Amino acid sequence: MARHFSKIDIWVDPKSNMPVRIDTLDATGSEERTTQFSNVQVNPQKGLTDADFLPPKIDEKTWNLHDEALKQ
Repeated sequence: MARHFSKIDIWVDPKSNMPVRIDTLDATGSEERTTQFSNVQVNPQKGLTDADFLPPKIDEKTWNLHDEALKQ
């Protein structure tokens, strides 16, 4: 992933725990893209677990991980 992106921000709806927006900045820092999701629904297919929807593990030595969840 680090070869393609210098930054990836994933916005998650705290009520559904589903992604609603992803902002990326390419590896050169010159192209920014935003992807919006709407009407996100849980896949009714049997056999899926929560682990199927986790993003891949990142190397925290080369990436900065920030959790900006609001505490209510």
